[in-house]
Amino acid sequence: MKRLALLLLVACGHDATPKAAVEAGLPDVVNAPVDAGSDGATYSAPANPGFIACGPTDCSPNGIIAQTCCIASNVYTCQQASAACSGHRIACDETADCPSAQCCAERDGDNLVTSCRANCITNTPRWQVCKSDGECESGTCRSYTCGSGLPPLRFCQAPDGCAAQ
Repeated sequence: MKRLALLLLVACGHDATPKAAVEAGLPDVVNAPVDAGSDGATYSAPANPGFIACGPTDCSPNGIIAQTCCIASNVYTCQQASAACSGHRIACDETADCPSAQCCAERDGDNLVTSCRANCITNTPRWQVCKSDGECESGTCRSYTCGSGLPPLRFCQAPDGCAAQ
């Protein structure tokens, strides 16, 4: 009952002290440190194999109708993989989205495009997309901001023109 009351107080906007959380047997998340990755530390992002984060929803690249996430003018749209996209086109956001392949990113003008490929090493600049260090052939999985209107993505190595988070 104590936990329910504490949760209701927190949900309603009341400030619960860390002491109250500890007494109720809940972890102290109020004062927990947050690692934004700015010190070079790496961490794993939540995996969601078979789905691509696309704003407030998820697209399904391997569904009955394959989808990609098109990000154009800050609008996120799950659309058929065969449809045209005038912005960033995200077809995968981790290795697990690509059966027997890697998720790779490359530039298409000012836009970033991800796709499943046998590997990300080619004569054109490509970068491996990841959600954990275990996916990386080399480097560590870190978050980068790569363009206007594009949310941060995670890569094994720093992509050209992208800023580390």
